[in-house]
Amino acid sequence: RERVDEMCRQLTAPWIRDSTGKEAKGDRKLCTHYEKYEQSLSNQSQLLTDGIYTIEDLREKGLEAGFGWCPYYAARRLIQA
Repeated sequence: RERVDEMCRQLTAPWIRDSTGKEAKGDRKLCTHYEKYEQSLSNQSQLLTDGIYTIEDLREKGLEAGFGWCPYYAARRLIQA
């Protein structure tokens, strides 16, 4: 789990995301699921309609066309709400 957390952090950390925009494309890789998650949040006030969701529900929703966001960050956001 720690290795996965570290790999995720290397793709989503703010300083990595900021530096990627300044560098030539292809030099650094970003997490496409996290980027779609961020875009979804900026385009709407909530990720999902009201309801009870399991982590599997979030995973399936994140895989749907037009969504594609990270279920890990979605779950964290929903817990805070």
